[in-house]
Amino acid sequence: EDPKLHDDRDECCEFHNACQSIATTASAMDVSSREEYWYPHIVAGTRPVCVYGNDYPVMYDDNDHYTELFLFHTEQDCCDAYPEGCNGLYWYPNKEGTECVHGPESMAEVDKEDLYESEEECCAKWCNDDSMNLGIEKKDPAFSESSTSSDFLLLEPNSEVTNLPWDFGEPPQWRIDDTVSITSDLLASSKWGMYWSSKDESFDPHSFTNIPSEEEGTASDLTLKFHVPDGYVATLRCFALINTHMPFEWFQLVVNGSTRHEYHQAIEDWIEIMTGFAPGDYTVMFRIQNTESAPVFDRQVDFGNYGTGRVWVDQCQITCH
Repeated sequence: EDPKLHDDRDECCEFHNACQSIATTASAMDVSSREEYWYPHIVAGTRPVCVYGNDYPVMYDDNDHYTELFLFHTEQDCCDAYPEGCNGLYWYPNKEGTECVHGPESMAEVDKEDLYESEEECCAKWCNDDSMNLGIEKKDPAFSESSTSSDFLLLEPNSEVTNLPWDFGEPPQWRIDDTVSITSDLLASSKWGMYWSSKDESFDPHSFTNIPSEEEGTASDLTLKFHVPDGYVATLRCFALINTHMPFEWFQLVVNGSTRHEYHQAIEDWIEIMTGFAPGDYTVMFRIQNTESAPVFDRQVDFGNYGTGRVWVDQCQITCH
C-alpha cells in the first residue's frame, strides 16, 4: 500500500505533519534553531514589507516550494521579488516628465523632493503644462491626427465619457457581469457621486470581470486606448471590487507599460481608482497577473480565504479638461 495515499485529509495531515496554518509563525514555537532570512512580511489589508529575521510562517521553511518563493538570503533578493516591499511606494514623474507613475523609491530616478504620497500632489506639478517650465521637455508621444491608430479613442476637450471602448482580449480574458455591481447608494456617497447626480445619469447595474486562468505567469488584461489632446489633461475614474490574493495573483492598473496602482490582497469593499494623464496616446490595462509558480494549497480551504482570483471593474469615466 502506498504510504503517500490516505483515506481522508486528517489522516494525511497527521501522518506527514502537514496542513499547518499559513498564519502560524515562528513565534509560536522554538525559533532558536531556525535560520534567519529576508522575507515579505504580509499583514492583511497592507502591502508586503521585506524584513529580516526568523519569525516567518512555519510553512515557508518546511516546504521547498514556499522557501523558494518567500525566503531570501539578501535584502536585494527580497526587494527584487517584492519591489513594493522596499523603501515604500511613492508617486513620481516618469523620465519624460509627462505623467506620474506609482512604484518603490528604488525605481524612481528623481530627487527626494519629487517623491509624493498621493497622485494628486504629483500631478499638481507634473501632469499639466507647467512641466514645460521645470527644465524637462513635456513630450506628446509622436501624435498627429493622421498617425494615431483608429483604435484610440480621441477625447474631445472639456468632455466626459462613460461609454468607453474596452477591449476584452482575443480570446476574451474579461466579460460583462450582470450579477455584480456597485450599489447606487454607495456610488452616491462616494467622491464621484456628485458627478452622477449633476448629470442625472441613470444607474447601469453591471460590471466587467476577468475570466480566471490557472496558467502560471499569465496576465488577463482589460484594455482601453485613448488620446488626450494638446493643451488638456484627462482623469480616469473607476470602481473596483478586488478578490485576488498573493501568492496566487495580484491586480494592477498599468499605463503604457508602467504600473500605477497595485493590489496584492483582497479588499472587502468597493474602492475608487483614479489616475491622471498629460497630452498623448495611452494604453490602459486593468490586469490580473498570475504568479510564476502557483501555490500547492487550496486557496479557500487549507489556510483560510485567499480570494477567488476575480476582480470587478464598474462605473468607469474619463474626463478631459
